[in-house]
Amino acid sequence: MSEHYRNSLRWCIGLHRSLLSWPQKRPGCQRTGLRSPVTGTHKAPVTAHWKTRDHERAVKHTASLWAGGQKRFPWRGDFDVLAPCVPPLRFPSSKRQLVASRHDEAGSEHAPADQHKCEHIATVSLEGALAKDPVSTGVYAAVQDPERFTSTEHTQRAPASPSGTSRKRPRNMTPYRPVRSEVDYRALVDDELPRIVKGLGLGPTAVLALDPQHPGPTEQAKNAYLSWLTAGYHGSMEYMARTDRIQRALNYEQILPGVRAIVVTTLFYWPGKSGFTAPADAATPNRGTVSCYAWGQDYHRTLGQKLKQLAEEIHAYAGGQGRYYVDTGALLERHIGESAGLGFVGKNSLLIHPQLGSGFFLGEVLTTLPLPSKRPDLSGRGGCGRCRKCRTACPTGAIVEDRVVDARRCISYLTIELKDAIPEEYREAIGSLIYGCDICQQVCPWNQFDWEGSPTSPLFGEVPQDVREPDLLALLDLNEVSFQERFRDSPIRRIGLERLQRNVLVALGNVGNPHQSRARLVRFLEENESELLREHARWALDRIERREKAAAPFAG
Repeated sequence: MSEHYRNSLRWCIGLHRSLLSWPQKRPGCQRTGLRSPVTGTHKAPVTAHWKTRDHERAVKHTASLWAGGQKRFPWRGDFDVLAPCVPPLRFPSSKRQLVASRHDEAGSEHAPADQHKCEHIATVSLEGALAKDPVSTGVYAAVQDPERFTSTEHTQRAPASPSGTSRKRPRNMTPYRPVRSEVDYRALVDDELPRIVKGLGLGPTAVLALDPQHPGPTEQAKNAYLSWLTAGYHGSMEYMARTDRIQRALNYEQILPGVRAIVVTTLFYWPGKSGFTAPADAATPNRGTVSCYAWGQDYHRTLGQKLKQLAEEIHAYAGGQGRYYVDTGALLERHIGESAGLGFVGKNSLLIHPQLGSGFFLGEVLTTLPLPSKRPDLSGRGGCGRCRKCRTACPTGAIVEDRVVDARRCISYLTIELKDAIPEEYREAIGSLIYGCDICQQVCPWNQFDWEGSPTSPLFGEVPQDVREPDLLALLDLNEVSFQERFRDSPIRRIGLERLQRNVLVALGNVGNPHQSRARLVRFLEENESELLREHARWALDRIERREKAAAPFAG
């Protein structure tokens, strides 16, 4: 037996002995000093030997036992249980929080089919769960992640959970370091920070000092955000309207206790005016159009790695603690960028840098260090004036007023965030777009330039046509394996195969070659069982037929 596995078993047994108080020894437990954690009868004694299994298998089998009442204890040899000994653990997919409920005397229903989603165990509130079922929850959680029960380093520093219990330090949070009293924060911001940013290949960077009493957005930004949610402009992105998320968005203390400043940085992706081969409405038949930010690697990964290094270097230099985000948290990023001095929010709701346009990603590092503000020197800082090109060019009319976008109409939302069928009223307007949209940026006067010297970006360089304008018929031939292989490093991977093919079917209906597309769509209908895709395929066939009829008078 490996030492790693033996230690895991010792931990489970030690948990029974030290944390759990059982009034009497249960029948069937043969090992001295070990109280049975279950009720019910047992027919076989414990065998003397310990079976050799590695830690991964022990975790898997133990999780199966405690979660579903299976009939084998992996650390006790042949120990069969006649009746289910532990009630199932429920994993509500909405809250991702473990809830253990015992059968009452009258009996209770079994857990739903998703009860074995063990990946959610990391979000367990230990004290709350143990109060309901100390045995099953405690052992299950301990075997899955013993560090949560033994280490105090992270739980002492990490933000408290809503229930008042401490949680393991999030992956995007740096470990706490004692603050160095001799650090000159002005020198850190003026000298050290630019050196770190340049070394990481990041773009313009600013520092926003926060009011310790009210660390959050301005009242104007708060009201605009709440009005946007109240109007329902977030569509099916229900997570944005959750109470806990709104609290974090309006009070940065909910994200990082003791936060004093935010370092805001950028990473460019805009290829320049000549980087686009053709406008979206003039796409080559059977060719789709992908938003330029998805031509390269997934920016969550690329910028996330750079932000992690940035946060670690800042706090290794001065101490304290930080937490970083790249389009993944509750932060009002564009408001933060505007407040930090990186530009202004345009009528298309995007942050626009007066010298570099709007084609960049934003990343933030929240820190407990009291850094002073540092705003870039933006000569020619301006606004949109009377320009309305973005509002006029939007095919679906998603920009309902200046700086306000109704996500339910936005093509980026329809092709990326929306999980259900695309409303028919917007399908023709989508044209050849299969992932995202650049139209409001392409027409913006602030983006009418070409790079004289390319900034560091994962996207610059020669981009193959099959990345910018992929073959739509080839995308219909993808299966799960080939989809994952083709898009493993792309942000397109996050929407999954079904949503991508849904978008492809709409594009084929709009720009597909009738003779080539019709036969493939008929075959797709015969082979595919997804009702979502079948409905879009039928629409595409009908759309192709309508296009042919419209073109018939001009055929001669």
